[in-house]
Amino acid sequence: MSHYVFNFSVPAAAGPVGHFVYFESGAFILKKLFRKVSISTNIRMATPGCLALRFSKGKVIFLVFVSLNVRFLCRAALRNDRPIIGVLSQELSHPNQSSYIAASYVKFLESAGARVVPVLINQSPEDYQKLFLSINGILLPGGGVSITSSGYKRAAEIFYRLALEANKMGDVFPVWGTCLGFEQLTYLTSGKVELSHTNTSSAALPLNFTEDAKRSRMFSGFPAELMAALASEPLTVNAHQFSLAMTTFQSDEALKNFYRVLSTNTDGSTEFVSTFEAYDYPVYGTQWHPEKNVFEWTKPFYPHCPSAVKTSFYMAEFFIGEGEAGPGTRMSGTVTSTQVCVFLQPGRASTDLNQRRKRTKL
Repeated sequence: MSHYVFNFSVPAAAGPVGHFVYFESGAFILKKLFRKVSISTNIRMATPGCLALRFSKGKVIFLVFVSLNVRFLCRAALRNDRPIIGVLSQELSHPNQSSYIAASYVKFLESAGARVVPVLINQSPEDYQKLFLSINGILLPGGGVSITSSGYKRAAEIFYRLALEANKMGDVFPVWGTCLGFEQLTYLTSGKVELSHTNTSSAALPLNFTEDAKRSRMFSGFPAELMAALASEPLTVNAHQFSLAMTTFQSDEALKNFYRVLSTNTDGSTEFVSTFEAYDYPVYGTQWHPEKNVFEWTKPFYPHCPSAVKTSFYMAEFFIGEGEAGPGTRMSGTVTSTQVCVFLQPGRASTDLNQRRKRTKL
């Protein structure tokens, strides 16, 4: 016997309808006596119409049609196994190139089963809205541009706001910030630059987990031995000059009420937040670089041991899993094969679509 729970955004009903009972919360519970349920696959997000529920009791099959204006959220039924994740580009001062994405972020996401599209800077809000409706999450990568005035910041803010609104409506859209992206999230949430200078530009460190890490969404699926390794071995690459000090975090009401701190680190004098996740939204940030453990080799302090590689994979798998939870019906067909990133080797790659069309074939 199975107990199925589905979430809808529906007005409260006056009472039971057939074998279904509605509640003001918008949730209804299918009675436990039914062993099997399948849901019509032509349901789309927030589309008025007829919801078809097929279930069985013994050898008798029932088909119930419920006419509702529903917002459908059922991860098991509509789980998307072809997620597309956007990676935000950033300014680059280079002849004939104006922006770039480090290929290691693309490979990081692809390693866990996602396809990747570039989110170009300096596009119109309408273009970003259109792209937002065609992807299943966004990664804000590390880099060296301004978190208050750059094209990177302007695009990040639009996607951040769109993501919060979508998630409020039950449309799962995860946001991930790495290094600069982590710092960008703090600014977008707080509205202030709350960063302090730290001596962390080239260090691999173990994580100092908080009590919240054990029950976090991010780390709850990690093997115990990997969590132990992360807490005792230098597996996380830090390449940042600025950090969010714990004292600053604790004094900033906006940050403290929005994020749960999962780990901290120190440069010897300043304790800073190194990992967080939002309480109520799929918004995640690491001040450290999980992608470098597998796909970058330029610095001798980058860890490449088995535990470091596993860390990278589990982080990518978690984030992509969040993107897969969003409905596949987000993808409106506007993302084409020429927009999907294909990089042959780690490094910097131009985000110019005309250049990429010449070498991309899916």
